[in-house]
Amino acid sequence: MTCDTIKEAFRFYTYVIKENSTINWLHLDDWFWRNQSFLFDRNLYPDRLHDVENLFGSEFRHLSAGATDYLPYSFIEPKMGMELRAVMEYSAKFNYSLTITNDEEYWGEIFENWTGTGVLGGVVTDKYDIGFSALFPLPDRIIYSDFSKPTAFSCVSCIVPAPRKVVSWLTPVKGLTPKIWATLIGTIIAVIITFKVIKKYLLGFDKSLIHIQTLSVVSMFIVQPLINTQVPMKFPLRMLYTILLVFALMITSVYNSRLASLLVIPSYEGEISTVDDLAQSGVLWGELAIDWVLPLEVDERPTYEIVYKNFRVADDDALRDIR
Repeated sequence: MTCDTIKEAFRFYTYVIKENSTINWLHLDDWFWRNQSFLFDRNLYPDRLHDVENLFGSEFRHLSAGATDYLPYSFIEPKMGMELRAVMEYSAKFNYSLTITNDEEYWGEIFENWTGTGVLGGVVTDKYDIGFSALFPLPDRIIYSDFSKPTAFSCVSCIVPAPRKVVSWLTPVKGLTPKIWATLIGTIIAVIITFKVIKKYLLGFDKSLIHIQTLSVVSMFIVQPLINTQVPMKFPLRMLYTILLVFALMITSVYNSRLASLLVIPSYEGEISTVDDLAQSGVLWGELAIDWVLPLEVDERPTYEIVYKNFRVADDDALRDIR
């Protein structure tokens, strides 16, 4: 809508695009600022319209809409979908004659020279009055077109490869996490060295061989009792043995519980259940159009940058071959 100041009034115009792409300007009304009144007393606000044809004439009766088949939002033939039904109800309420075009280029894109493809391009070039079918605003879109308030929330669910079953011979190893295994091995080595140092330098004797001492420490973690010759008589060694026995009891209990659950419930690896898992797996994924990941294009988080980099645009046959 434009306004033209004449004398003491504002003159309002709009335009109608004909089939040959010519623009016809239409005088709507004049508003006089001194007495704050309209010449024709017409209602100029779309949200207050009741009958377009009777208000502005038959030139305004036609509403051209661009869409694409994408359930549950829209499906052209037969007409169904939540957004398509909303447009049809709007046209019926305000007395529009509605034409819906199924754009073969899907949602399309908008170029800097105010042209474009698909539904978005049709709206920018005035091919369509409105466009719908799960459209959403992006920084490069809102410069050239307006968007209504959101009517629905949606998300993308990815079909990913099934997790692999852990090899059976690795089941005993899965009883503890890699960090606990590393801590356990480091503790055993540290205890053996500590025993040698205490016996040799603090108590002044060391008659046991290194492999005997190693077996004595390891036996505590496999629930083996100590024989009389392995029980130390000196107080420092008894204290160290006591602490080691308590530690071994805790580790053994955790290992037995974990191993029992692994033997009953199968264990899997390579499971992809979060965005971080998808990024770390390096799995390629894709769809028929780039629109699915356009919000990720401007996302600077490392995880989403990797996910966007692994996205592919391809047809159904090519998507089946993606590895």
